[in-house]
Amino acid sequence: MKRRCGACGHEKTTKGPHHHDETWACGKCLATGMAVAGDPSRQNYGGFGPGPYLAYWDELRTCEHCGEEFVFSGTEKKFWYEDRGFITHSEPTGCPACRRALRRRHLAQRRIGDRLPALDPGNWRQLAELSELCWQAGSKRKALEYLRRAKNVCSEPAARQRLLEQIEVVESREVDLKPDGQFRTILGIRQSIEWHKGYRPDWFKWAVGRARPFLSKRGLEVLERVIEEYHASFGP
Repeated sequence: MKRRCGACGHEKTTKGPHHHDETWACGKCLATGMAVAGDPSRQNYGGFGPGPYLAYWDELRTCEHCGEEFVFSGTEKKFWYEDRGFITHSEPTGCPACRRALRRRHLAQRRIGDRLPALDPGNWRQLAELSELCWQAGSKRKALEYLRRAKNVCSEPAARQRLLEQIEVVESREVDLKPDGQFRTILGIRQSIEWHKGYRPDWFKWAVGRARPFLSKRGLEVLERVIEEYHASFGP
């Protein structure tokens, strides 16, 4: 039986049970570290692909959030599918930096939810802490609101001055909304091309027009490539 190494593309005739070509790596890639051996007995592939993985290798992907390329490494795949027990068709949608930023934001949102029920509106320290969490969660408006409330109830002159200075700092800054999901609109357009196979050019034009105003310069560059792919596949 011929198998194709997923890491280098080399084909080799092997014996043994059949597995999907893309889950196997040749001995050379395993020996040189281009691929990492997998243990199918520790994988959860739910009876449907991909899997079982006989090996893992690095894969170049594009972050849905910032549009930058990142590597989903073989060692990280092994950690996901064997140590963490993720189902094998689970894949990262964002680069490590965006995933970390999203985790920090979600953690801040949970902490806000935990603190709000017990919030003392007359305690400036609690209000200032809540302001910081709102900033981490991506809301400049709420961060300023709680800082101003903290300043209004604070009776300590030195602390009140620090709060005033902090308000000025927050007013002059913008929260980091890098993982804002803007590339999901582009991925949605890609999916529409696959789903409709060219039968809905009116929908494609509508989706492109809707996406343009919300995309960064990088996002617009990606969008132009999507449009070129569409026209190359289905015509103008």
